[in-house]
Amino acid sequence: MDICNISEYFKLNNKFSIAAYRHTDVPLHRHNYIEMNYVYSGTCVQEINGQTVEMHTGDVTILDRDVVH
Repeated sequence: MDICNISEYFKLNNKFSIAAYRHTDVPLHRHNYIEMNYVYSGTCVQEINGQTVEMHTGDVTILDRDVVH
């Protein structure tokens, strides 16, 4: 399982990044930074630490470092 490194996604001196995904399958991975997910519209099913979580419009998850998802 890959560890996504913060330097791959954030430019020097940036404190956060925003990315939008739709109809995308992402393999299980973890980060060395905190991740927040917000469902703008519809639903999203995630596996977080081995548990299936179904998110709906307006739901938010905040994932700590090294959480497999």
